[in-house]
Amino acid sequence: MSFSPKGESLPSKNQSGDFVISFKKGEKVKQTIIITKRTAPKAVSRNRIKRLIREILQDMKLKGDLRIIVKKDLSGLKLADVAKKLMPQIKSLI
Repeated sequence: MSFSPKGESLPSKNQSGDFVISFKKGEKVKQTIIITKRTAPKAVSRNRIKRLIREILQDMKLKGDLRIIVKKDLSGLKLADVAKKLMPQIKSLI
């Protein structure tokens, strides 16, 4: 995600214990979900977290670049629990 070349505004950023979220309005729709091996050592866990977050984001019609960095292993949580943690942070950026 390329941020702030000359003349462009910086992205909005929201940080919590579970996520670091940055959003920049634009024409293209781009979603990036980042989970490190340190956060979730098994690929199965990382993929589950990405699927959960993508499912939550499907219903939202966002135009711009959205970057979500996951800081805790959320693979054991259900979709509703992840949505409760993620949705307020995304809505505060929009």
